[in-house]
Amino acid sequence: MLKLRALVLLVLPLCWSGAALAQASPASQPPAVDLTTPRAPRIRLSPLIGAAIPFAEASPVFALSEVTPPALLLGADAAWGPLLPLDFGFTVLATLGLGEPEVCPRPSSSCAPAVGGQFALRARYFFRPTQALDPWLSLGGGIDVLSSTGETTETNTGLLFDNTSTRRRTSTYYGPLGLLQAGLDWRVRRSLFLGALLGLGISSYLSAKDSVSVDGETVTSSSGSLEPRLHQWFYAAASVTFDVLL
Repeated sequence: MLKLRALVLLVLPLCWSGAALAQASPASQPPAVDLTTPRAPRIRLSPLIGAAIPFAEASPVFALSEVTPPALLLGADAAWGPLLPLDFGFTVLATLGLGEPEVCPRPSSSCAPAVGGQFALRARYFFRPTQALDPWLSLGGGIDVLSSTGETTETNTGLLFDNTSTRRRTSTYYGPLGLLQAGLDWRVRRSLFLGALLGLGISSYLSAKDSVSVDGETVTSSSGSLEPRLHQWFYAAASVTFDVLL
């Protein structure tokens, strides 16, 4: 009996302390992550991937879609948000034509996929920066570049051996760029966002540079101006955004 009474006296305080800890545990747990924490001031880094479709004319001679078919889009955006609901930064985009184009520098026996690039400084407005779903609109300007390449393999018959060389012709086009983007960010962590965006780039190539190389060595190079023709890039992409506290 004495052992039983001693056991009861030992267990009761333990049960009492356990109940007290259970009641106090919610207060002692760390608070849940607040997804409504404002986004600024932060540095924002956003890699993106998607597809780009060209429209209208690249020059008076050919359409942009003839130089480059629909293209794979890779890019990145970097920004600084000093004050809600704005941030300022730059967008870099690269396009790789998916397939052989219809037009490239002539004479060429084959056309390589066209490669393009767009760089723009931009400002962005967030409509709901303290919410989990945050739509935004961006406007900027910069430069648009497109490179088109054609190759010809030439074989010269020698006395003992045949000599094979590759002649590469490259035309690179340059022009100003206006870039409009609209997107939606979904906050999955305090500093991590998944997003989708649509973009419209409006440009006109004003100059071009032509070069010819044989087996990697440039033999001729020239440049000149072009008659302006307005063209557009429409693209859709998915992005991941990392907010980095200053």
